[in-house]
Amino acid sequence: MIITDGAPNTFEDIFRRYNYPNIPVRVFTYLIGKEVTESHEVNWMACANKGYYTHMATLPEVRDKVLKYVPVMSRPVVLSGAHPYIWTSVYADVPATDLTLAEWKIGNSNIYRRRLNALRRRNWFAAQEDEETFDPENTPEPVMEEREIRFVLRVFNAYIA
Repeated sequence: MIITDGAPNTFEDIFRRYNYPNIPVRVFTYLIGKEVTESHEVNWMACANKGYYTHMATLPEVRDKVLKYVPVMSRPVVLSGAHPYIWTSVYADVPATDLTLAEWKIGNSNIYRRRLNALRRRNWFAAQEDEETFDPENTPEPVMEEREIRFVLRVFNAYIA
């Protein structure tokens, strides 16, 4: 964070040496003063380093303009090139479209748990087949259709929420 009333140059050589090419550090610049005429250098420092530039002329502007850096800081991690993987828990198999949350909690979960385990076993064995001997016509049909899968996800998400 740079708070200044002006800059003689952009200090590009320093940024190139320490912050490029990956730009791991964002630079936020705040230019203070009513009579500032040269803002290009300070603006360049922020924009070239994934930061935020603000010119504050009066004291009441300080709070509002300083808080504008928050959305910039909350940009997604993927903008930096990193794509983190997030693993979720297993979703339950609930093929009945009329199943309510109360029915799920009362005891129907054992039926659906057995169906899910059977489906998993069938899919696992099918995946283990050798490519030469694999016969897609003898592979068991999936237990659920796509609309049922969407329903299961809605019910399960409501249950854990």
